[in-house]
Amino acid sequence: MSDIVLRRSELRLDIVAAFGGYLIIEGQCSSSDAVAAVSVRLPNACFARAIPIVHGSRRIQRGQNGESDAIGFILKAAYQEVVELRPLQRNLCWTVETEAGSKSQLAARARPMYLPDGNADPLARWAIMRAIEAGLISDDKAALARFEFAHSDKLPSVGARVETFVRSGEALLIELWAANAGKRNLVAFSPDLMDVAAGDELMFLPRPELNDAIAKSGCVVETDQHGVLVSLKGKFCANNGATLAEITDNKIVAIQKIETTPMAPSQDLFERIVSVAGNGRLPSPEIAERFIRPMISAAAPDLEFQSHLISGADASPEISIIVALAGDVRSIQSFIAMQLKSPPSLEWIMVCDDPSLHGDLLAQLQSRRGVLRGRTLLVCNKNSYGYARANMIGAKVARGRMLLFMAADVWIDDFSVFNTGVAAIDSGAYGAVGFRLYHEDGTLLHDGLRFQKSAAAYDLLLSDCPGQGLPPKNDDSSIVSVPAATNALLLISRGIFDEIGGFDDSYIIHEYEDLDLCLKINRLARKQVGLIRDRGCYRLIQKEAAAIGEMSLAGIVVYLNCINFNRKWGSTIANEINNKEWFR
Repeated sequence: MSDIVLRRSELRLDIVAAFGGYLIIEGQCSSSDAVAAVSVRLPNACFARAIPIVHGSRRIQRGQNGESDAIGFILKAAYQEVVELRPLQRNLCWTVETEAGSKSQLAARARPMYLPDGNADPLARWAIMRAIEAGLISDDKAALARFEFAHSDKLPSVGARVETFVRSGEALLIELWAANAGKRNLVAFSPDLMDVAAGDELMFLPRPELNDAIAKSGCVVETDQHGVLVSLKGKFCANNGATLAEITDNKIVAIQKIETTPMAPSQDLFERIVSVAGNGRLPSPEIAERFIRPMISAAAPDLEFQSHLISGADASPEISIIVALAGDVRSIQSFIAMQLKSPPSLEWIMVCDDPSLHGDLLAQLQSRRGVLRGRTLLVCNKNSYGYARANMIGAKVARGRMLLFMAADVWIDDFSVFNTGVAAIDSGAYGAVGFRLYHEDGTLLHDGLRFQKSAAAYDLLLSDCPGQGLPPKNDDSSIVSVPAATNALLLISRGIFDEIGGFDDSYIIHEYEDLDLCLKINRLARKQVGLIRDRGCYRLIQKEAAAIGEMSLAGIVVYLNCINFNRKWGSTIANEINNKEWFR
């Protein structure tokens, strides 16, 4: 395909419609060749490729050459993460690209198919119908788009009985039953049709105890799967609940509105999803994303914090050490002790991500102000934001040109190792440098990370620490290239950190955001990650992190982060990382 370079006047985004879990983007372009080369990057960095459609008599300005026939295009892209940016409430900036690399920034606001007053938005409907014609919408969802809901009172009820109706995190979870549900083509949706669950997006549950009652009602029992679990975006159903429909031959044949006062979040429901969906093992990534992630994640709040300068008001540090604290104040004693032996050119930033600890930590630091050698700040977060966001706050207030992210349970015996790391980054050879970490008994804890598939986790790539628990093979202060390093102790220049956008806060609470950062360094900054093999850095682990496979909330969080990481980086690791030889 020849290179296509588009001027802003040659391309428009006319309509962005939100429907059935997707954004439908309709626009115009100056030529069919240009349309074939167009893709759109959404605000969550997801790409969608344009499909030409017929615009009839529409025309479009073509620079200074007057008008020409417009070539329409249509795109579809999932908005699972975009909805957190509230696309209905403000304009979003879309990056339109061609294969030749030309880009244009265009602003558009997403429109739902149905407005709060119950009337359809004609422009949104028009774009959605074009997407149906282009084959971008499944038959079940297309039936909903074509249905005239004003006539819904003429159809019979689905006959469903609601048992649980829970709002938790971003999810609206509905557990219900209907006779032979597993054999029926059921679809659940929000009133505005922004979120639709159909087919594999529903979970059918075995309910054999209902067979006798169903048979006595005169209905033939065709299956034990009478139970249904539905997950919809809670914000779309906040005031009007949800609707359940049955579709036969691409037409709605029964419909039922579900209006129930929400119950409190239930741990029993969470455990039921995990046990039933996984059938004794982890739920599949698709089920975990649809039914579990929304229960335990929420839209990112605005970051609010207050900084307290403890000492070193006029210091100009070379390195800012950033430590995210939560759950335990005892580690503050280690930082005070390490300051007594550290060079005064270091800046110490403690970010407390647990509001209940603010007063205790501030009192301890202020009472020991006289023994602190470096510039020291305590940053108190208004809420608990998670590890990635807490570290981003620390980076925001840091003064150093180098940022050293450090876990709360790390102990440094010899600070000169950081000079080696600074020199390696300044040389341009590395974008970030990690450090070998030891257990207290001198065995290895961390010597770089690699990625391996796990059959127990549906062949997802998991991180692995080679040599963990073994004595080190060498101890020569060498620097080696590694696929990734833990941010339990990770040095990076502020320039590179800002260039790649820092930590990705889509990871829940903690885990995998450090691996994501390392791969961004490689992909976006075109730099390697190094590991310094030297003594002097220890991790005094007081509590083991949850592992994938644990049927607990902490274990499921790690699993969800692993799914997120694999979605972003799985192909890159397979094609560019795991085909290289590491750890020589």
